Amino acid sequence: MNKAEAAAYLKVSTRAIERYTAHGKLTPKYEKGRTGLAPVYEQAQLDELKRQMNPAQSLIRRDISDKPAKRDKPANVQTVALVRQIAAMLKPAVSLADKWRLTIDEAVQLSGLSKGEIEKAIKAGRLKAEKRGAHGSRVIKREDLLAYNKKY
Repeated sequence: MNKAEAAAYLKVSTRAIERYTAHGKLTPKYEKGRTGLAPVYEQAQLDELKRQMNPAQSLIRRDISDKPAKRDKPANVQTVALVRQIAAMLKPAVSLADKWRLTIDEAVQLSGLSKGEIEKAIKAGRLKAEKRGAHGSRVIKREDLLAYNKKY
C-alpha cells in the first residue's frame, strides 16, 4: 500500500505517515516508482500502528465486534475490566489532596467556595495567587487557601 493509501487507512495525513516512518513506527519497503524509489507499507504494520494509536477504541471495538467471540467471563465482568483500564489511563499523576499549588478550579473543589468568591478574594488581596504561564493562569498555595478558609 502506498503512502496516500496508508494515510487514508489510518485516517491521518501523508505528512503523519512520513513522521511515523522517520520515528521508526513504520518501516516501509521501497519499490521503484515513476520518479524514483517509493515506500510501500504492509497491512499488518498499519494494523498494529492503528491499534497503538487508540488502545481504548480497539478494546471497545473488540467487545462489540459483529462476530461473537469466545468469552471466558460474563459480559459484565469484561465491561468492568474495560472501564477500569480506561479509568487508569485518565487518572491524574498527583491527587488533589497531595498538591501544594492549586489552580482556581482545584481550589474551588478543595475549599467548597465558589469560583467567583475565590476570584474576588484574589482581586481584593485577601487571598494570594501567583500568575503562571504565558496566559497568566493563577495558582494558589494550599496553605494560603487554608488560611483564607479559617479567616473568612
